[in-house]
Amino acid sequence: MENEKLLKELALLGLPLFEAEKYVDVNKVLSDVVRSNNVRLWESFPLLLVNANEKNEFGYNEVFNSLGSYSEKTTFRSLFLLSLAFYHHWHLGFGWTKEVYQNLLSSNEEEYNYFLNSLKNEQQVEVSQRRLNFERMKQVFDNYFKKGEASVKNLRVERETLSLEYALSQLFTFKQKELFLKKFKGEKLTKTEKEYFSRVVKKKVLALANSEAHRLAREFVNKF
Repeated sequence: MENEKLLKELALLGLPLFEAEKYVDVNKVLSDVVRSNNVRLWESFPLLLVNANEKNEFGYNEVFNSLGSYSEKTTFRSLFLLSLAFYHHWHLGFGWTKEVYQNLLSSNEEEYNYFLNSLKNEQQVEVSQRRLNFERMKQVFDNYFKKGEASVKNLRVERETLSLEYALSQLFTFKQKELFLKKFKGEKLTKTEKEYFSRVVKKKVLALANSEAHRLAREFVNKF
């Protein structure tokens, strides 16, 4: 693939260096990024991977199998592990990482830990004998989400919000959660909603607010 065409396609995966075409084969683009041996593109891999998965077209095996040489396959695996370590370091959770993460970690734990420890210490990492700069990786990732009115910090907040949504859904039915949030925001409830809130939802909220119950729950979670 010619560099100009690659850069155009990368615009759809978070690097808007040129006007992007309407469709891009994300697996082929990621394969070309691996083959490019371009350090700056490799430093953008965590961002490219997130955007590729947002399109629901990424496949780890598809990219891996499209790479010809052992060296290319090794580079891709390392860039993927580095991306997982990057997400872990910034406390970013993505559902699509779980299955691949478990499969890769069993046989590549040492390399993953090397990346994670390097990121924690803000040190350069080495992939296929090329040094990648942690600060540039973070800058590329952060700049992209800032442009979309979100930064890495905002992503953490979003993740916490999703966690809260999940927790509430475990305690309340959809309607109960809706009433709880309306009451919390000070929105007006109908007479029927007020009665149901007092009879059912309020009891659950009071139980949730019980400090002793909260302490026991924390101790329980810490044991597992």
